[in-house]
Amino acid sequence: MLSFKRFIEEGLVYGDEPRGSFSPKTPINQWDPHPHYEKHYTNMMHLSFIHKNSKNPREKIQASKELDIANKKMKFWSSHPKFDNKKGLEIASKIKKQWNQDK
Repeated sequence: MLSFKRFIEEGLVYGDEPRGSFSPKTPINQWDPHPHYEKHYTNMMHLSFIHKNSKNPREKIQASKELDIANKKMKFWSSHPKFDNKKGLEIASKIKKQWNQDK
């Protein structure tokens, strides 16, 4: 089992390891951006919850750092040429309802 200290040091969702090279076989502009947007929106909700509710200062700091990453990734995918804003809003609404934050 992963210890709490190691969990924080490795990152809550994204980790602290440097990014490696990325060479997809299919050009990114041909991808469906919606599953990626949904993944990072879900991560954002998870990290927001930790940031708001954690009593551990290190965990709150780590969540804050990773929230920045989640927001950058959501911005990237929402600016994708195939991104449909209506579908993005539906994704956000669905996830908020799962988290009981859409009242």
